[in-house]
Amino acid sequence: RWCSERLDALVKVLPEPTGSEKLIKLVKLIQAYTIAPGTLEQTVALLRQAESVVQGEIPAELLARMRTIRDAIVDSLRASRSEGGETEELVRCVRALRVEAKSFKDDGPHNAERLALKMAHDSRCDATARKLLDTAANWSRSGVPTFLEDLRVLRRKLLLALLSTDRMEDTIPRTRTDVLNILGEARDHLDQRRKTTRDSAGDAAWRFHEALQSDPDAVKHAVISYTSVFAATCQQSARQELADLKGSEGYDTVVVDEAARANPLDLFIPLARAKRRIVLVGDHRQLPHILDQKLEKELEDVLVTDSTVGQRTSEMLKISLFERLFNDLKRRQEKDGVRRTVTLDAQYRMHPVLGQFVSDQFYAPYGEAFGSPLPASEFAHTLPGYDGPAAWFDVPHSQGAEKPGQSKSRPVEALAIANELKRLMDSPEGQNLTFGIISFYSEQVKAIDSALEEVGVVSRDESGVPEIEHPYKDLQQANGRIVERLRNGTVDAFQGMEFDVVFLSMVRSNTLFDRTEAE
Repeated sequence: RWCSERLDALVKVLPEPTGSEKLIKLVKLIQAYTIAPGTLEQTVALLRQAESVVQGEIPAELLARMRTIRDAIVDSLRASRSEGGETEELVRCVRALRVEAKSFKDDGPHNAERLALKMAHDSRCDATARKLLDTAANWSRSGVPTFLEDLRVLRRKLLLALLSTDRMEDTIPRTRTDVLNILGEARDHLDQRRKTTRDSAGDAAWRFHEALQSDPDAVKHAVISYTSVFAATCQQSARQELADLKGSEGYDTVVVDEAARANPLDLFIPLARAKRRIVLVGDHRQLPHILDQKLEKELEDVLVTDSTVGQRTSEMLKISLFERLFNDLKRRQEKDGVRRTVTLDAQYRMHPVLGQFVSDQFYAPYGEAFGSPLPASEFAHTLPGYDGPAAWFDVPHSQGAEKPGQSKSRPVEALAIANELKRLMDSPEGQNLTFGIISFYSEQVKAIDSALEEVGVVSRDESGVPEIEHPYKDLQQANGRIVERLRNGTVDAFQGMEFDVVFLSMVRSNTLFDRTEAE
């Protein structure tokens, strides 16, 4: 994708092809012709391509000689094609003559008889040849014929007699000296011209364009050679392949993104490679770290004899290493005044009303409140049926309750979301916006996929996996970049992502709670 984006940008600003670029193209044509010359028709096509490359770059006399050679080949092709159809048919019959035991057993006698009839009065087929063809035509035994080698010799002899020199050149690919010489002259002239009129910037741009287009591996190796930043997952950071690319296993600085979600053992892997500095980036007030629930249960069972220890262990397991370090470093700062933690004090992702809500509910109680500097006008929309930045979309219990289970779902709510989503995405006001659907339950994600399929936003591939249909899948932004237009998933699937409009599926709708008693 990166190469494609660079190519699109380059094409808009590339200068006219320079002499160097045309020389490279001509050299490639010569190399291709030398390695695989092809038939006469292919040679004519190659000469026409070469003419388009060198047009205006070589003397008119040299270009005229190139065209003369090409026209001569075209004339010879016309002459060979104008020969009688009878000869064409005879050549096909000779080629069909079977000279291998397995193929002769199939239709050898039939093909030999057909050729014998065709050449019954042809002077190029003498009495010995006719007798051989008659023997082959009348062969009916089950063994391997003893005359197959004689048939092979006869076939070759007849082809040499029937195919003229021009026809043989048309049939068998071979390089022509006159073609190589004229292309070589054009190449030498372009090379001499390049040396006297060099356009370094243009040459570099075209060479870069060629590398992006035809050699992505070279681009990858170039990036690796000049980069000072390497990226990997926590566990992949220990792979020998990455160390080989870098040239060592250590790094001056290690930055771990989403560090609050990594469990201690995973987090220690990249941290052990830091030489001078560690930067952990994350937010323990959002999603908890990934914890193996089976392992947690086993530990609780082991410690069941001591409920206090078991409870304490369970509580500690639920606190990420990131959170422990964050709190510990804040306590150290209180003692020595050295700042070791930083919390962001401004967000630019969402409408200030939404930002204020998040700040007040989840961060302000810990002294980590943040502001929303961008004005509300930056997030204005004209979606039909919605005025502000947030709204409740009511799907009352009377329409259908949730489905019980370890992971819950509510199909009626899923279908309501699917219909409303499609309405907004199809509207003129929503065609340039991205949409997300978030749920707390994996079963609800599946229910929403089914509902989206029902309204024509999603289809299933051969293996039954849901795929978002065009034009709901991607969106081309004003800057030309292609982005994901729709995503449906759990909270985990949206970590670190952003969409213009998000549906939050609450799912829960039941009669387990008596509202009157609560009041």
